[in-house]
Amino acid sequence: MDRQLRLSFKYAMLQCVCCAMRDRIEVSAAIIEQDGRCLICRRMDGAGVAGLWEFPGGKREAGETAEECLRRECMEELGIDIGVGPLMDAFEWANPGRVLCFSFFLASIQSGTPERRVHSELRWVDRQMLSSFSFCPADARIVRALLAET
Repeated sequence: MDRQLRLSFKYAMLQCVCCAMRDRIEVSAAIIEQDGRCLICRRMDGAGVAGLWEFPGGKREAGETAEECLRRECMEELGIDIGVGPLMDAFEWANPGRVLCFSFFLASIQSGTPERRVHSELRWVDRQMLSSFSFCPADARIVRALLAET
């Protein structure tokens, strides 16, 4: 079974598990690369995991697909229209009292320039330099995967 088919199956199974849980939050995030650099965002002070870095994205609303969520979140938070590519990874992250169901997609900017609307900072970073930033725990897992690919 090829990697993309395995990820699609894993994503479908994860959605079934997440849908069966009451205290769950589904989150979509984008790995946006441009000119060999990844877009990362620093969370505002006062937010959960304040000051840590993350890949752009957010919580899925009722009736949205993971891809629709990601397009909406990137437009609201960054002012960009994105093209959502293949799923890179999907997994659960347990926190006290709830489970976060993450879906990380490769994505590209279709129009617009990223603006700092809800983050304290935005940066374009060479993939090899990602490990020098303090990421939210779930995003750190993706950083490790990206570094393993290089």
